[in-house]
Amino acid sequence: MRHSLQSITERSRNIIEFQNFSSYGTNESEIVKMKHILKQAVTNELTTRQRECVEMYFYDGMKMKEIASLLCLSPSTVTRHIKAGVKKLKNVAKYY
Repeated sequence: MRHSLQSITERSRNIIEFQNFSSYGTNESEIVKMKHILKQAVTNELTTRQRECVEMYFYDGMKMKEIASLLCLSPSTVTRHIKAGVKKLKNVAKYY
């Protein structure tokens, strides 16, 4: 399933929607808290490659082949980095 995100200010909110984290509550303070948690998780929990691939794919809306070409990686490697990054983000989010 392909997801795209537009601006940096919408990134946290949209990644919450992507991960279906909004079901944890619709209260604005809970959404703000989850945005902060995910922003920290992307920065602190992901490897540099995972962060690059996740940001390019979800935030910038790039295709995996484009990311692979830009980073001089194979598309399957980009896929693995994205899947591993999303898995880490899900693990962090499930504790909150």
